[in-house]
Amino acid sequence: MEDLGLPKAILRKSLASYNALNTYTTKAQASQGDSITFLVRTYQKFTEKKLLDRLLDNLNAQKMPLAKLDISAVVISTDKESMGIVEDNIKTYSSVNQYGVDVHVHKIPLQVYEDNCCQVEEMCSGEKFAKEWGAHAKRKYGHYHHFQEKIDTVCKGNNLLHYVLTDLTLRHVVDSCSVGCDRKYVSLTNGDNSYDENFVWKAVEKLREDSSTDFIMTDYLERGDQKVESTLRINQMDLGCMVFRISSLQRLFPQGLLYLASLPAPNTWPDHYYGADGEFVTRIVKHRGVKWAKVNEVLFTHW
Repeated sequence: MEDLGLPKAILRKSLASYNALNTYTTKAQASQGDSITFLVRTYQKFTEKKLLDRLLDNLNAQKMPLAKLDISAVVISTDKESMGIVEDNIKTYSSVNQYGVDVHVHKIPLQVYEDNCCQVEEMCSGEKFAKEWGAHAKRKYGHYHHFQEKIDTVCKGNNLLHYVLTDLTLRHVVDSCSVGCDRKYVSLTNGDNSYDENFVWKAVEKLREDSSTDFIMTDYLERGDQKVESTLRINQMDLGCMVFRISSLQRLFPQGLLYLASLPAPNTWPDHYYGADGEFVTRIVKHRGVKWAKVNEVLFTHW
């Protein structure tokens, strides 16, 4: 395949040096037993509308009928304008909920946001790639009844930046685990999503059933009312309905990026970043021999 020279994610230093700003230790990291860390991507709108608070309340309300699990949340601001607002929101929330889920803001240098501000816009709207992007988008979405609406959706979010931030934070969580990592889990979600009170224990129970299971998925509601029976199809899964075993991620990705390293190359288009969760999962199952399991219950809502 011809390399079209599409703009890529820019990381000028090692992942460890970008993550060096973060010295926190979560309850989940320090736990001697089973634990789960939620990586939460959020921004100003989600905090102002109290959607992030709702998600954190969901985590605090999780039932533990079998055995107590330590639950932690690590929050990432998805744009530079929201960084201070998100940090203030977490301080306020944590001061009121001192004995529940511990919440930490993962800090990433401003340079990362600035370096990765505009690649998606350049591919979607710039003249340099207009012909190639138009042809690619038509092949991918030409059968859609609302073709232009879909393209607008794919292009309006800076998903390249979002997955740079996701990968940096996930790398930190994975690398911070040194003991008992087969009993430590991680889930990635957005700050406006919501969870059933049984999500954590049923997900962990499924992972406990077979120590060789690398990740699980649950069924979920799309926009609050459309049931999705999750499966290994890009349009039938979401980041937030998955829970990964940290030892599995260490085995599969001992270093470097995770999601971004799983996208099609050499030409990574905006739709690949838009659907990076599906690209990641289908690739590791197909090419890495990953084992997964399913919880056949609706335990998550993607808004």
